[in-house]
Amino acid sequence: MWFDEETWFNDSFKLYSAKLEIYGMQTAPTANPEPATMMLLGLGLLGIAGVSRKKAYF
Repeated sequence: MWFDEETWFNDSFKLYSAKLEIYGMQTAPTANPEPATMMLLGLGLLGIAGVSRKKAYF
């Protein structure tokens, strides 16, 4: 980055570089419950299939 600006107390103010630093604690990623989600989705699909098969026979 490069900035050039005149000020009332100085003929020219120049900033040739800038640095941004962020300090903080890193947190560990949380566990992702994918197997349970997939099991619930599978059971839901089996339930829908079972209901539709039951309606097809009657």
